[in-house]
Amino acid sequence: MLITYFNLPVMLFSVIVYFIAVIFLTRTTKLVNKLYPERNLPQPSDKNYTDKLLLASDEGERHIMTTALYKTFSLTQVGIFFGIFLLIVYSMLTGESQIFSIIILGIIMILSNTKYYSEIKEK
Repeated sequence: MLITYFNLPVMLFSVIVYFIAVIFLTRTTKLVNKLYPERNLPQPSDKNYTDKLLLASDEGERHIMTTALYKTFSLTQVGIFFGIFLLIVYSMLTGESQIFSIIILGIIMILSNTKYYSEIKEK
């Protein structure tokens, strides 16, 4: 919307909503630490937050997190693929080139798959 129609109030509202969402996200994480002080959960600003969170979690929580993350990864990959497909169809039907968007989505998909498989290979 910002590319085709620049509206300052809409843009400012979007930025404000984004920052409010970030604030709520950080407060939620801090709230979990206050609710479970005995768990020794890491702070989101920690360098190895993911590893520390997995170490602080029990076996059931790890299973749930890894299952959810894998399902999210799979859904994201399918979503990106269909997004590329829809952009190609849109380009063909309207004659407006979406090659930049297609390339960016392709790069994101390749990087995501590379990161996923390199993490699996390391373990």
